[in-house]
Amino acid sequence: MSRWTAALLLGSILAIALIGLGWWWSGSKGRPAVRQAAEGADSELHLAAGDTVTLYFPGLRGKLHSEPRQLEFTGDADSAVRILLTELLSGPATPGGFRIFPGEIEVGSIYLAPGGVAYVDLLSTDQRPPPRSGSQQEILSVYSLVNTLVLNLPSIERVTLLWNGQQRPSFAGHLDTSRPLSARAQLIGG
Repeated sequence: MSRWTAALLLGSILAIALIGLGWWWSGSKGRPAVRQAAEGADSELHLAAGDTVTLYFPGLRGKLHSEPRQLEFTGDADSAVRILLTELLSGPATPGGFRIFPGEIEVGSIYLAPGGVAYVDLLSTDQRPPPRSGSQQEILSVYSLVNTLVLNLPSIERVTLLWNGQQRPSFAGHLDTSRPLSARAQLIGG
């Protein structure tokens, strides 16, 4: 077994263990409940109600389209993540950006782990797998989500995405989503 394969396997096992711990900790049956950040993690929100945030949508020429919006926040990081992603998944309000995914996608469980890692479950209302796409579209879709969270919420440094309760090795077969992802500012085009 190569080092890369062993590291990938170990990382996947660790991610599954952390997700399982979060679900167990939530005490819920079925879909895990939204949890406050774990002890030691920064759960304070650094945005005030009515602050302007920037949402990043897939755009033209392989870049993310920036769209400033004023949003109302309730004060904790979990609700800020939910509000940001709900707005993002609803699509852009200005020309230049595109919806991330076709169909209805909802924000499911959110778990904020110590060390600045956010675990976010995206739910397809019809339980379908993520839509097929080319590598560029997959990169823009995934980093639309990651950049929106990391670049707006200082307490989040990396994002792990789940789809219908499961962490996938990739959303469309091109980008490794089996590990927490950091923002890629170089994808932002305007």
